[in-house]
Amino acid sequence: MDKMISHTKILNQVFGSVKPNFINGGYTVCNHLWFSNNYLFEYDSIGIVLDGSIWLKYDDIDFVVDKGELYYFPGNTIQSFKIHNCKKAIKYWCHFTAQIGENSLFDMVEYPTKIKCKDVHKVINIFKEMLKTYHNEYIGNSFYYNSKLYELIHEYIYTAGNQITLKKNQLSQDMYTINEYIEKHISKNITVKELADLAGFSTNYFIEIFKKYFNLTPLQYIINKKIVLAKSLLTCTNMSIKEISIHLGFSSQNYFSEIFKAQTNFSPSIYRKLQI
Repeated sequence: MDKMISHTKILNQVFGSVKPNFINGGYTVCNHLWFSNNYLFEYDSIGIVLDGSIWLKYDDIDFVVDKGELYYFPGNTIQSFKIHNCKKAIKYWCHFTAQIGENSLFDMVEYPTKIKCKDVHKVINIFKEMLKTYHNEYIGNSFYYNSKLYELIHEYIYTAGNQITLKKNQLSQDMYTINEYIEKHISKNITVKELADLAGFSTNYFIEIFKKYFNLTPLQYIINKKIVLAKSLLTCTNMSIKEISIHLGFSSQNYFSEIFKAQTNFSPSIYRKLQI
């Protein structure tokens, strides 16, 4: 159970670090003229088929998407597509990037190429709002249509559920091990060298790949976890601020208070009062 929880926490940390950016999108009625063969496309795509069926292929993976299904197409792949066993198909779609540092979100996770949509009406409304805002020029509209892109990606991930997993490459396994270690030793003063040694990397290289993976330095990541736990202890226990600072491995109460305020804009004592 602990392993499953930690795996979920790593996935949430990955998703929390992603920066989606909407490129374009639309509503398309696809007929026999809608097709393409073996072209390199740089952007990720999410779409929903509203009628008919479409055939999609990227690299060596091909699949058919039917009415009521969402699909995900990864960018920087060789792509082909056409309608499938129908005269026309109707779909909403959008192209986007979803970066974590220099990595793409879906370079780091395994995911199903298509899923049965749980709430078609909800997804249609997300697309409508996203596209409506995208086509209207006003100050700050990019905030809104990108927020809708967040919703769309969340809908895909939430519906896919436990089909979303970390890719089984060595980097993912290393980061999983590091996260487990941090979770178990959060009450100690964990050093970057300690983590680098655990992963078998030099300190500088470890910092570099950790930041690419989580979009945070190792120290920022550790501090964030300590502050999350500190908030819980301030809210749910009667531990004194000094006891909490010791429990979380801070060198002094003053240093804990300084870091806590920098992260939350409140001192620990004020934060505790605000939660009552």
